[in-house]
Amino acid sequence: MLNALVLLLGVMACSTDRERSAGDCDAVIRVENRTYTAVTMTNDKPAEKFATAQMGRCEDVGASPPGVVFDGDVDQVQSWVFEGYDSDVVLGVRVSDSWQVFVEDSVTEAEREGIVSAFS
Repeated sequence: MLNALVLLLGVMACSTDRERSAGDCDAVIRVENRTYTAVTMTNDKPAEKFATAQMGRCEDVGASPPGVVFDGDVDQVQSWVFEGYDSDVVLGVRVSDSWQVFVEDSVTEAEREGIVSAFS
């Protein structure tokens, strides 16, 4: 009986149908009407101050989590534009001594992969 219980608990722990937790949201910022999702971190890239961005807040718990939300209770962060990139495509946010790189959500997957590669 004990062996069956241990086996059942092991299977439950490996289940992919789990309730998402707060750590499941991607970092997302919004500048004007554009939304950007974090794709990678980088160091030592030339950048210039761009605009104040809203940092989305993760609400990803419960049965029907809304995910990232932008409401009156979101943090404001300084965004930066990287040399050689259009601000409509890529922005950065300073995180300690590094940059968190954000790509605009309408960018194709192939373009996104190229950007990640360039910043890695």
